[in-house]
Amino acid sequence: MIQPLLSKRKHFHFRDFKNEFCKLASRLEITPSSSQNSKIKSRKWECFSSRTSAISRFFIVGILLFFCFVFLTHQALGKDASGRQYDQIIRRIAQRYDIDPELIHSIIRAESNYDSQAVSPKGAVGLMQLMPDTAKEYGVRDRYDPIENIEGGTKYLKDLFHTYDQKDDLVLAAYNAGPEAVKKHKGIPPYPETVQYIQRVKSYWNSEQSPNKNKKVFSFRNKSGRLIITNDRNYYLRNKR
Repeated sequence: MIQPLLSKRKHFHFRDFKNEFCKLASRLEITPSSSQNSKIKSRKWECFSSRTSAISRFFIVGILLFFCFVFLTHQALGKDASGRQYDQIIRRIAQRYDIDPELIHSIIRAESNYDSQAVSPKGAVGLMQLMPDTAKEYGVRDRYDPIENIEGGTKYLKDLFHTYDQKDDLVLAAYNAGPEAVKKHKGIPPYPETVQYIQRVKSYWNSEQSPNKNKKVFSFRNKSGRLIITNDRNYYLRNKR
């Protein structure tokens, strides 16, 4: 097919031959054209890019799921995650002042989540979030010290139980909003924060007192002299003589 091309012109340069041969090769699909090369390269790059972006998305989602799992696990563990280091201190002080140690755990969890360096916007400090006046009244010199803070808060709880005749809701309301607020409203103050606080502490407290846990057995004689045996510490505290 090249021979007719040569016979048409007397003077045929190599450049012309090359151009004609490339046209012929292109029609016969011997080699891809430059545009076809660019399309192939473009498709390869798009494929590579899509795979890379898919891997990146998968990696980012995996990282987010991991941190969500860590956060939720930490929240779910509650006392087990942070309170174990204070458990012996709490139980020793609770026994000294005849307060349920699980209630102290629940209040600490709600107040500071076991952060001994916690400071509230109102100035409450430490594990049980003691205000300056409360700390001074109960002999707490260093509110950041876990032992002093827990003992001061437990003394305060002891007095509140005595003041409100062992009524849990009023004790928690006074601990959160202050005795003056309870006196002013003649009961639980209608503050959303206080209402939610009582619910949160009692929820923690109930979970700590689950039936699967070993409970101490209490015995006492009621007003009529009848012997009562119970594993409900709150009932014991409310009714013992």
